[in-house]
Amino acid sequence: MKNSTTFLLLLAVFALTYIAQSQGQPLQATGSIEGSDTYVNRALGLRVALPGKWHLMPPAKYVLNAPNAQPSQDSQCRGPLCGKPAIDEALETDSTPVQTLFLTGYKLLPEYLNRERYPLKRFAESMMQGSLTGSDWVPVGGMPQAQIAGHAAYRLLVNDPSKPQKKGFGFVFELNGYMCLLVGTDVTVSQDLLPAVERMSSEKSAKP
Repeated sequence: MKNSTTFLLLLAVFALTYIAQSQGQPLQATGSIEGSDTYVNRALGLRVALPGKWHLMPPAKYVLNAPNAQPSQDSQCRGPLCGKPAIDEALETDSTPVQTLFLTGYKLLPEYLNRERYPLKRFAESMMQGSLTGSDWVPVGGMPQAQIAGHAAYRLLVNDPSKPQKKGFGFVFELNGYMCLLVGTDVTVSQDLLPAVERMSSEKSAKP
């Protein structure tokens, strides 16, 4: 499951470095912002009321920007997290200091939906813990079980020792056949982004 494509993508997400991309194919957008403060993703059936005013970053605004990071050309990859994710979106606040959310989702083949054979924890270890290598983020505690919109998840809290105010978190969960990583950063005094994400709800009208 640990393939170089996933590692490099998620390393960049946790590094949270993004720049304008002048070339490449746009990523699939499946979410929208309602009323400037509510993110809705109908493919996943998720709705989260966010603190402040938010907007979706333009497709492909953030790219890999980590030391020695090179896009994988491994055409032999056959794992569940190979290739481009079906969902790859980024949100940020209109105000400063900027809060950010990154959502990545891989559409799983039926064989990978068997949680007895492919435990959620294995996906979480691959998508979160391995991706920290080479970044400034340091895990806070372990990776306990959690819930996102009533669904099983694993959560990892991180911080940047050089910037005490800089906090981050990640959730790995499966929803509607997608294996997802949701990552956020918060540098505000109120630190209200994580509680908002933990309160997100699941919509009944999810569309695959």
